[in-house]
Amino acid sequence: YKGMSGAQRRKADLICFTAIGKLHALRKDRNYQFAAFDEAFDPCDPENMGLVAEYLLRLGKDMLVLVIAQDIELKSYFESSYTAVWNGKESRLVETSEGEVLSA
Repeated sequence: YKGMSGAQRRKADLICFTAIGKLHALRKDRNYQFAAFDEAFDPCDPENMGLVAEYLLRLGKDMLVLVIAQDIELKSYFESSYTAVWNGKESRLVETSEGEVLSA
C-alpha cells in the first residue's frame, strides 16, 4: 500500500470498502441497497478516473451509488446526476442530468 500511487490506493480503498460491506451484509443476513462515496476520484488521473467510474457503475447494478464530487466533468461517466451549488451558507440543488433546472 505504501508504494502505491494515490489513485491506486483509492481503487484499493473502494474495493476493500465494498468487500467489507458485503461480508458484513452476509454475516448480518442483510442486503445493502445504498453506498455513498465522497470525493472518490480526488487522487485520480484521467485514466484512473475511468477505471474508478467503471467500478462504481458495476457496483451500481446491485445498489444505489451516490458519488459526491466537485469536478463537474465526472458527470459524463454516469447516467444520471444532480448539480448542487454552495452559496456560502447552504447547498442548493440546481440541475439534473436531463437539464431540468430546479432553482436559480
